[in-house]
Amino acid sequence: MKVISSMLCAATVLVCSYLSAQANTVLIHDTFSSATSTALNGSTPTVTVNGAKWVAPTSLTYNSGTLTIPASTTAESSTIDLGSGYFSSHPGVYTLSMTLTIPTGTSTSWVGLGFFSTNATGSNPNAQSSSPMIMLRQNGGSIVYANSANGGTAVTAASTSITNSGTAVTLTLVLDTSKTNWTFDAYIGSTQIDLNGSSTGSTYTYSTNPTSIEYVGLGSSIGSSAFAATISDFSLVTSVPEPKICALLLLGLLLTWKGFGRRNHRIS
Repeated sequence: MKVISSMLCAATVLVCSYLSAQANTVLIHDTFSSATSTALNGSTPTVTVNGAKWVAPTSLTYNSGTLTIPASTTAESSTIDLGSGYFSSHPGVYTLSMTLTIPTGTSTSWVGLGFFSTNATGSNPNAQSSSPMIMLRQNGGSIVYANSANGGTAVTAASTSITNSGTAVTLTLVLDTSKTNWTFDAYIGSTQIDLNGSSTGSTYTYSTNPTSIEYVGLGSSIGSSAFAATISDFSLVTSVPEPKICALLLLGLLLTWKGFGRRNHRIS
């Protein structure tokens, strides 16, 4: 009996491990690889969903693994459309990230990464109902918004700072739409940003879910002190939480074990 129990438990662990390994799906991934200068607008990411392409300002180009965001006095944004209501109709954990290099300097101009409800490409990304969005400034300042950056909810202080050494850093947003109340986490490099101030925990929980989001993208700031920046990687990965499946497997194991025990008892 103990041998059978151990075998069933081991099998359950293996199945759960397999399901977890299979759960991660790359939806969008762009390495910006091209032998020649290529316009971002209209280009297809290295990996994409339903043929979705970039919609971007004509000023953005990439070459040899690098997307260039030129210095500009006009705020601009670029997006990829996953489809209306995609994130609400596909519950899961979405990890959106990009690797960004900002030259050293002291300006407050920024580059941002976010989920969007509208596609206002070429205009100020603040007006795109970003939910959520993270912005990194040239002076090392950062700010995270839970809702539209245009008069929306800032969940971190604008003075939050990192050391901008002019080297590559990864911005990451993790949005969980599998919960009754959606949550998200934000990271700069490996450092998780506290989205609750003095409250416990760093995860932000929505009281009203931003169910209208359908785009992912990036944006650059407005200002005469704007700088040139580069992006070397952009990705959106989803994982479907498997605890429920594993719980069902464990329940099945328990019922099987009890049934086997009762049968063995009757036979003896």
